[in-house]
Amino acid sequence: MRFRAGGVDLGMTLLPQALKERGYATHMLGKWHLGLGTSDLVPTKRGFDTWLGFFAGAEDHWNHRRTELRRSLIDLWFDDGRGGGPATQFARKDQYGDELFTARFEKLIKEHPPQKPLFVYYAYQVPHEPLQSPRKFLAKYTEFRDIKGDNDWHYVERNGLGLSRQEAPKRRAQYHAMVSYLDHSVGRVERALKSRQMWDSSLIVFATDNGGATGHDADVGNNWPLRGAKYADYEGGVRGVCFVTGGVLPVDRWGLDLTNRRHRVSIADWYATFVELAGGVLEDRRAAKERLPPLDSRSLWPTISKGEDGPRSQELPLTVPARDAMPGSGGGLIQGRHKLLIGNQKSAVLNGPTYPNGTIPKPLVEFCKRGCLYDLDEDPGEVRDLASERSDVLEVMLTRFRELQKTAYATPRYAVWPDEAAMARHIAVVERDYAGFWGPYTSLSAVERAGFVDGNFQPWDKHHRPDLVEAQKKQLLSK
Repeated sequence: MRFRAGGVDLGMTLLPQALKERGYATHMLGKWHLGLGTSDLVPTKRGFDTWLGFFAGAEDHWNHRRTELRRSLIDLWFDDGRGGGPATQFARKDQYGDELFTARFEKLIKEHPPQKPLFVYYAYQVPHEPLQSPRKFLAKYTEFRDIKGDNDWHYVERNGLGLSRQEAPKRRAQYHAMVSYLDHSVGRVERALKSRQMWDSSLIVFATDNGGATGHDADVGNNWPLRGAKYADYEGGVRGVCFVTGGVLPVDRWGLDLTNRRHRVSIADWYATFVELAGGVLEDRRAAKERLPPLDSRSLWPTISKGEDGPRSQELPLTVPARDAMPGSGGGLIQGRHKLLIGNQKSAVLNGPTYPNGTIPKPLVEFCKRGCLYDLDEDPGEVRDLASERSDVLEVMLTRFRELQKTAYATPRYAVWPDEAAMARHIAVVERDYAGFWGPYTSLSAVERAGFVDGNFQPWDKHHRPDLVEAQKKQLLSK
């Protein structure tokens, strides 16, 4: 098996690879979270020329450490195109993570030849937990007027069980301070581009990958008037904030609000949008050769530049589980004004205008066993379940959802360790080989690598790669 440690299949062409084929310089900053099992899975092997960032998630913003099995290793990697490794020159300075990344962006722009097309992907660490912010930004809020140092107060406990009334305002203010830093950083990104006269030829996309965390994790988000939060297929979990700016955007499109469902889009559609603007063709020959799914991305440029209907205005699949779902996300599908939710929906909180409020943290899970149905035009807060009174709509959408599920695909969830003891041995090897940093698992010996096959075979593979499924079955039976 090629991908025992997870990560996006090497047979898939990622966006930076597609843009490099069009002559673009490509750089990445911040969170990767798309594989570190082997050195082939890191950003500079997936199309980026350089990368300064971290592999996993929820690292300390100051010392960049992430803990597994009580072992704390530094998760910060740097590759300037000449071979990557632990970012010792950055990690030893106890500097705020996004300050490192923002300064790196400024340096990249300063040194970039303006005549060469450029793609930069900056995956911000803020405002992800742990809740930590530089003193300058904490001091903007009354709850922190008494602090004396950058790291005097921060919330590091994960998966807290609710909020005390005494603690909540301070935690929320810490979150606000992190967003204030984000605003500061975005301003520096803009100034850097304008200082090199690159703004007028740039398209800037600012987007989130999920709604605020409420009821779980840092538990400080509030997605009111929408229901739900991170991990849920409710609108509060999947309807993310996004804006587009830059000199490439036509002047008559400035300031327009495209929140009507006519303009509904998917975050996956940025792939097609950027490839089209770069003059490329939307196809993945590498994936086709490997019998992997074709690209499911549609250009947003007609919607952005001309106001045409969004490519998902009629139908938008949300989570369509290929094996099991993300924690608590049972599945979802939007068709026109109606929305279907399936299974257990975690973070099904009913937000209120003031944080925190009496509806937090309950209910944390909504059980949509036979399917929950909502009318987003009449009930954007998803409070009234219409499954019983509109059973006709429910059945049509369930049928379509099952059809989509037949060819669902998710990254193979291969494991490196069969048990906790093997995982502990692995961490010790990584810690030794990378001098206290997290890094690709390629240093593990054959004995330490746990042969693993995902027994919940994917619908896509069953239909399109049955020989692979049969090989996996044989490997399972041989154990």
